[in-house]
Amino acid sequence: MRKSIKWSILLFLTTTTLSLTLFGCSQEPFNSNAEKKKAEERPTTADVFKNKEATMRDIQNKLLEGYKQVTAGDAERQLGSTLITPKYLPERFQHYGIFIRDNPGIPTEKMVKRLWVDLKSFELLLVTQSKLSDKDQQGQIIFADGLEVPGKISDIFPWAKYRCQYEFTKDGISAQGYMLVNDEGNRDECEKILKSLKE
Repeated sequence: MRKSIKWSILLFLTTTTLSLTLFGCSQEPFNSNAEKKKAEERPTTADVFKNKEATMRDIQNKLLEGYKQVTAGDAERQLGSTLITPKYLPERFQHYGIFIRDNPGIPTEKMVKRLWVDLKSFELLLVTQSKLSDKDQQGQIIFADGLEVPGKISDIFPWAKYRCQYEFTKDGISAQGYMLVNDEGNRDECEKILKSLKE
């Protein structure tokens, strides 16, 4: 009888230990492979940093080609006018620089670009201005996922989904505000930023 109880207790302890080891108390969770795969898919800090570097290279190659970086004073001297600055711009946009080149249409004049970038959401504001002896006028604000020619914004800038742009001429200066954004919900904010250029 005692032997039988001992064997029963031993069997119970062995079974319980085995069950806990296999199902309840193992060091690895039951779905560890799925968790590991999920963790591998999450972008690391290095990935984000590489994306930021790639985005800035893309911007320089496609939007600032042929331009050289200058100070605000140099730009205003060569342009012969004060620089246009948005009166409204969320803090997430950081000023990246001022760039200048000869105006291809009027080689005796200059074109200046100012760039603000939000590298967290991969969005930008580019303001281009040049001298233009024309009457004051303004265009409509455009918000679209397409290019001026057939195709999508993402075909040229894989990190952006929409463009928002606004052009006007005021006091002999032609200006264009051009934004690349990812969220259609930012449309009102984009329009507010671009309209503030003319204030």
